[in-house]
Amino acid sequence: IWTERRDYPGEGLFDAQDAVGEAAVAAAYPVLVARVQAVVATQARAPVELAAWELAHDGMALRATREADANAAALRRFREALPREPHLVLAHFGIGLACYDAVLNQWGSKAAALELLRASAERCIEHAPHGAEGHFLLGRYLQSRGEWERAVEPLEAAVGRNPSFALAHATLSQS
Repeated sequence: IWTERRDYPGEGLFDAQDAVGEAAVAAAYPVLVARVQAVVATQARAPVELAAWELAHDGMALRATREADANAAALRRFREALPREPHLVLAHFGIGLACYDAVLNQWGSKAAALELLRASAERCIEHAPHGAEGHFLLGRYLQSRGEWERAVEPLEAAVGRNPSFALAHATLSQS
């Protein structure tokens, strides 16, 4: 489409460019969507049980209140979701976020929270290596241990996998 020859009046250059661009996008779009869906179908796993997904989202809402009791309740929701859907990255990610919040706000044992944060990062990377969540959590884990320079690589990986991940950009800039 892009290399075809066309005749058009001089004043119609921009209209012709628009028409060629629209035709190229219209032809390419279904091919791109089919390829992305093929990759997603082999890499991403949708929750088998909706209740697990709902529990994880409830946990995220609780965690967002930034209170100790809500953080503990959020951890319970994430843990309730995982036996129902062990590969639910949102639940593993939520556990990691809640553990980081526990470290940051000194809610409970720092060592236990750090260990669970590390394990959550590993589970996210294991279940969704193409996703940003696990790499972000690994960066947070390393920062929490004072390993600022080592945190840069996983945070760059998170940003590279999801350029819209604002928190990953902010966390990377901290390191």
